[in-house]
Amino acid sequence: MDSFGSLLRRFRRAAGLTQEELAERATLSVETIGKMERDLGHAPRRETIALLTTALALTPQERDAFLESARAMRATHLEARPSPNAPAPSLEPTAPHGRIPSLPTPLIGRENDLAAASHLLFDPVIRLLTLTGVGGVGKTRLSIELVRTVRPTFPDGVYVIELAAMRDPALVPAVLAGALGLRSADQASFTDLLAQRLRNKVVLLLLDNFEHLLPAGTLVSDLLTACPTLKFLTTSRSPLHVRGEQEYPVAPLALPSVADVDSVTALAGVASVNLFVQRARAVRHTFSLDASNAGIVASICQRLDGLPLAIELAAARSSVLSPHALLARLDEARMPLLTDGPRDLPARQRTLRDTFAWSYNLLPAAAQAAFRRLAVFVGGCTLDAAEAVCAGGTLATGAANDVFDALSSLVDSHLIRSVSTAPAGEHSTRFTMLETVREYAEERLVAAGLVEEHAARDAHVAWYLRLAEEGAPALRRGPDQIVWLTRLDRERANFLAAFTWLNRRAQAGDRDAIVSLLRLAVATSRLWMTRGPLEVGRAWLEGGLALAAQADAMAQKHDRLIPDHLRAAALHALGLLAYDQGDEATARTAMEEALRLRRAEGDVAGVAATLNNLGLTELASGNAARAKARFAEALALKRRLGDERDLVSTLNNLGLARKMGGEYDRAVVTLAAAARRAQRAGDDSSRVRALTNRADALRLLGRFAEAEETIEECLRVRSMLGDRNGMGQATGILGSLAEARGDWEGALARYREAMAHFSAIGAQAGVLEALTQIALLRGEQGEHAEAVRLLAAVEAKCHTLGVVVWDTGEQPRVAAALETARIALGDDGYHAARVAGERLSLSDASLIAAGKA
Repeated sequence: MDSFGSLLRRFRRAAGLTQEELAERATLSVETIGKMERDLGHAPRRETIALLTTALALTPQERDAFLESARAMRATHLEARPSPNAPAPSLEPTAPHGRIPSLPTPLIGRENDLAAASHLLFDPVIRLLTLTGVGGVGKTRLSIELVRTVRPTFPDGVYVIELAAMRDPALVPAVLAGALGLRSADQASFTDLLAQRLRNKVVLLLLDNFEHLLPAGTLVSDLLTACPTLKFLTTSRSPLHVRGEQEYPVAPLALPSVADVDSVTALAGVASVNLFVQRARAVRHTFSLDASNAGIVASICQRLDGLPLAIELAAARSSVLSPHALLARLDEARMPLLTDGPRDLPARQRTLRDTFAWSYNLLPAAAQAAFRRLAVFVGGCTLDAAEAVCAGGTLATGAANDVFDALSSLVDSHLIRSVSTAPAGEHSTRFTMLETVREYAEERLVAAGLVEEHAARDAHVAWYLRLAEEGAPALRRGPDQIVWLTRLDRERANFLAAFTWLNRRAQAGDRDAIVSLLRLAVATSRLWMTRGPLEVGRAWLEGGLALAAQADAMAQKHDRLIPDHLRAAALHALGLLAYDQGDEATARTAMEEALRLRRAEGDVAGVAATLNNLGLTELASGNAARAKARFAEALALKRRLGDERDLVSTLNNLGLARKMGGEYDRAVVTLAAAARRAQRAGDDSSRVRALTNRADALRLLGRFAEAEETIEECLRVRSMLGDRNGMGQATGILGSLAEARGDWEGALARYREAMAHFSAIGAQAGVLEALTQIALLRGEQGEHAEAVRLLAAVEAKCHTLGVVVWDTGEQPRVAAALETARIALGDDGYHAARVAGERLSLSDASLIAAGKA
């Protein structure tokens, strides 16, 4: 019969493990493995054999061979057994203060976490501190540094016990006892021995990687009860959920902000960037952060969510890839690139995929299914959206409680995060995933098969189509406009994901997908109009209409794919977006085709709405006469329909056309009539719009006092309505009135107030208009450099948003202001001011305009 040592050595080599690797897996010391292979010391205990069996993945027959050789070894040492009168074995540990592993590299970016966690460990009330977080976030490294920091506070020892290789929670007491050097007779309880040893000791036990051994949490609880001066520090992807536990979530490393990107020095001080640089230098000693690669490195860290393990794995590729090439590959896919970690890392952490797989495999089946389906969300989701998409055949019953329990498991495991958003209310809680985690979840979803993947993506589309169509009427007008704008704006990434999936299905010939794509494009069009970018909404409308045209061309004449009312709605929405972009030709063409379809269908309300917007297009083109004709026809139809609210809107537009045509007196009368009708209808919003436009006509007539009085009334009503956009518009007109009187300081104050109103609701078009007025006024005050910077910032932002920069009425004044500034500053000064302005963010430009920077 082979000796125990020779068997152990043979099994270890067959598994391809070194003594060090086996020691790590079995949670034993390398010295112990060496002694056992040389058959030194006493026969191994049953618990030790169990640890070795698990670590070596032995078959039952191989385990029996282990046991038989251990029994033979024990028989040869009978004389070494103590007599019945011998003293009891010592309960003192062989290593009085434990051994804290040294870190091969310095801990980066965790100063605040170290201070906060140390404070918690020093708190006498807290006796169990659990560091939680997603795999690869750096819990182990932080915990090692933490116990090193607090070690002097525990005179009886600090012990670090690695549990990752453990598989059986029942063996945890034996592992803890072994770490403390305790010996037990076969009949003795390790839990009792631990309690006896630690009862009056000031000891800290670090249990690293506890997430797969959560049933052993009762041991921790029992020992805390029995040992009043004992403390535990645990690391786990999920909390232990025992009484007295204090959880400390470990977040990813800090990411660079927009303000950091322009400064190499500032970027170098950002934790995630610093980590990347240090690890890149380890494989390429010449690597340095400089102006040519700083922005790229910042983008790499952002793509990797600040996750330390992901950053280290990516930085290791710096030996063969430049930062630019690395970023390009990360944009294609993260998972395949983030492999081949250092050999001294545990196997589960040598690739990012393995790290996430470890957490995923610990989940119950229902939570695994929910995790896969949550991959379809981009940018997070609300609880009701998650329940709608996750419920189905892959969960136990599909009931809401099942989904909620699954989501709770995922939050516990830090695979998803629950965050609160403002404003608080029904939709104030969102579930989000790190993008690196989401990519892994998407891999699992695809691996689950086409049936599950398509079901999840179709459910995602159905939810967001329903949400968009529910909110679309409120985006046009009404008291809930801001609420819905905020809600839908938060979901823009999900809308884009839904568009992408529908487009994929449509390209494959799915006619229902084309219909859904156009419905979603129409429903979200006002979101893009209000919050931008306009080209996104326009692209999906144009793409959907093109797909519909192709499908119709292949269909029979009587079997048209898209109903005319939907096609007309899409064309009308496309016309509005093109109008906002200053593309009057496309706007006119799209809306005239929409008008033709709506006339053919007998859609009187649709015809009236399209005529109204065609009139606005003519106004933008400077054709007041044609605009008046469009508005007049729309007005007649709306009178026939009896829709007082829509009638007021068109009457207001007719007043605008008369104002633009120079008929200021007639405009004042028309707009006063619109205001009276709105007041009778109880439509305060339409009333103040009419009054605002009437005040502008009064300004053009030189009746400043009457205009100001009208606008002040508008402000009172808009304030009562909470209409910040309208308040911004009205305040801007007060600014122009003050400027017309020569009160530049008063005008500047009003324009700044208007900008603040627009900024509060994210109305970028309003902010840009206020910035333009402030810039022009500052130029009049002789502040030419500031005027140029602000106008350059406005121009750059408008190009980014894809909107018209300045309308025909403003262009001559802007051009004159810029030419005056060029003469005053000289070519070099003018150019420097323009370059500086083009680099300003909208928020920075607003601070300058507000006199705060």
